[in-house]
Order: sequence, then C-alpha cells, then structure tokens
Amino acid sequence: MRGGGSGIEATIGYAAGALGSGIVYARLTSARSRHLLRVAFRVPDISRRPDRATGYAALTAVARVLRKRSASQISFVLSDPLLVEEITGRHELPDGLVLPYVGLRCVLNALPSFSVRAGPTDDLTQRARAEAALNLAA
Repeated sequence: MRGGGSGIEATIGYAAGALGSGIVYARLTSARSRHLLRVAFRVPDISRRPDRATGYAALTAVARVLRKRSASQISFVLSDPLLVEEITGRHELPDGLVLPYVGLRCVLNALPSFSVRAGPTDDLTQRARAEAALNLAA
C-alpha cells in the first residue's frame, strides 16, 4: 500500500447477482466536492467465494475509473474488514481469489497513492443490493 489520503475518500458499496453482474456505488469526497459514482462490473467466477470475488471486482472497477480520471491520494473505504485485511496484508489467498487479487493489485499499484480501510458503507451497499436485485428480476 502506498501513501495516505488527503485527496479523495472513496466510500464503496457493491453487490452482484447470482450470474455475476454487479453494481458499485462510490461516494467520492474531497475538500472541494462530493460526487456519487456508479459503475457496472462483472464477477468472472462468482460461484467461488462470492462475497470476496464481488469485493475484488467492485474495487477494481472503481480504481480503474479513478485511475483514468488521474485521481491521486485515494483512500478507499470498504465495509468488509476481512477483504481489507486480504488487500493490505500478506495472507495466503484461497485459489479462487488469487487472480482477482493480482488484477486488483495491478490497478491499485498504477495509482499515485492509495490506502484501503474498513468503514461503514451501509447506504451505498443497500442501494447496490437493491439495484442488483432489480436487475435479476428484469
């Protein structure tokens, strides 16, 4: 992990349906503005470790968008402390998460500065779950 985050705080809530189509909402807060970002994403193999695979895919999708926007000093906030621990620590990962982890780290390492921590994201997560449920029903 690199640097801290006085630049942008990206609070992230996400969800995916049983077939792997997902939605992530990121509340981007800086000293000058507040913006809600909505990004669709895909979980390649949702059958293995669905919660973690969804988290990796959601964070990767947001990080890619912010990298394209040349954002720097990003502090990502996720609701899952175990996911944060996997991303920030040196832990052995289950087989189904190795490739998503490597893909995420490649995107994160392309950012000038980032941090990842656990925190509340309930409103964004509920919004993403509702949209993912509506997409399943459609």
